[in-house]
Amino acid sequence: MANVTTTKELAYWSTAEIKNKILEVVKGRDLEPLKAKVEFYKNELSKSAQ
Repeated sequence: MANVTTTKELAYWSTAEIKNKILEVVKGRDLEPLKAKVEFYKNELSKSAQ
């Protein structure tokens, strides 16, 4: 997969902008694996925040 952005750009993007970019990149793909990864990281991040 090609690098669609740089870390420097991401530093200035809002959460909504990042989400929209991800949705643009994965448009037309099977989203179940992506949903599973999102759930995993949401769970892991919520554990580390406690």
